[in-house]
Amino acid sequence: MDSMRALVRLTGLMLLLLGAMPLTAQINRGVIEGLVTDPQGAVMAGVQIEVIAVDTNITSRVTSNDAGSYRVVDLVPGKYRARFSFSGFSTLDLTDIDVPAGKVTRLDTQMRVDATRQTVEVKAEAPLLESGAANFSTTLETKTIQEVPLQGRDLQQLVFLVPGINNVGGPPGSNFGFNSQYGTFPDPTHVLGSDLSVNGGQGGANAWYLDGNLNLSSFAENVAVNPSPDAVAEFQAITNAFAAEYSRTGGGVFNVVLKSGTNQLHGNLYEFLRNDATNARNPFTSIDEQGHLIKDRQLRFNNFGFTVGGPVVLPHVYNGKDKTFFFFSSDFTKLHLLGYKNFTVPTARMRQGDFSEDADVISNGLWDQYSTVGPNADGLFERRAFGTPVAGNPFGSDGCQA
Repeated sequence: MDSMRALVRLTGLMLLLLGAMPLTAQINRGVIEGLVTDPQGAVMAGVQIEVIAVDTNITSRVTSNDAGSYRVVDLVPGKYRARFSFSGFSTLDLTDIDVPAGKVTRLDTQMRVDATRQTVEVKAEAPLLESGAANFSTTLETKTIQEVPLQGRDLQQLVFLVPGINNVGGPPGSNFGFNSQYGTFPDPTHVLGSDLSVNGGQGGANAWYLDGNLNLSSFAENVAVNPSPDAVAEFQAITNAFAAEYSRTGGGVFNVVLKSGTNQLHGNLYEFLRNDATNARNPFTSIDEQGHLIKDRQLRFNNFGFTVGGPVVLPHVYNGKDKTFFFFSSDFTKLHLLGYKNFTVPTARMRQGDFSEDADVISNGLWDQYSTVGPNADGLFERRAFGTPVAGNPFGSDGCQA
């Protein structure tokens, strides 16, 4: 009997552990909250509130509490409408409500007494000051993301539309900020090695999120996934990450929210082309000393792909309208770029161990990492960590000083 109880308890504990989900901040979702009052300004409890997504008709329902307050959470960024209803009062419809990611949209409403139960429609106006959060943020919506020209269609360049962000430079393929997706290869379509400083802070001390998940490579702390601009619904830059949900960084937070499916089937095809034949010449560097035209190096850059989204519909099986949606994006990049690079090869004397012709040896000297010094006071010989200087003598083929 005791063993059976222990087995039941163990099974229950295992199910509890398996069902546990980590609590993560909903930085890719929005919130609507507010206060409901009557015409005299007294708070109203029990008001039925429905928040409906315009694109999907998904409805969230809450009721105002004893203090007249309400809060609707976990809203996908987009356009909404809200309906407030209470017995003996006119039904109030608020339209054109914009809910951005990671922000609290406040809608304080006042009900009207009306025995005829008519519906009053009001266009919602966003408050000039966001009082639900202590951080400063800039949100770029779909229209801005699609219309602003981005070099190489690199989504990360949207940060330059945000006040207080500077490019503090860095080597090609820098680990922070804009890392060239072609490594250290001279890629003209991307900003090479740009570290970002937010409000004068340390360059590179920033965090990138994609749909609420940390979007940094565990190897080099650079952006792991850089989605196509056509697949992005919102780009948000938070320039002082003081809120509890934004940890691990002393700089800025960049939050990218992807598009989602709607009740209408939608999508697009795109092709972005860069070619040396269409690039403008620099009049100061395209002519050599003899006045001959210097031909541009060959460049063929193609970025192409498509997006598609809509409701999940299986004919005669399932109709996902107002319930289940999908969104798919596929992005391809092809780069053909001719360039050059200089290499230094050893001379005949260097291959014999004489490095006196090397420019670096002439300026900095030659060090033998295997040589020892001594004996010291204890009669022991020591070898220095960086070797000892060689007084101009070459090395033999066995690596020993000649």
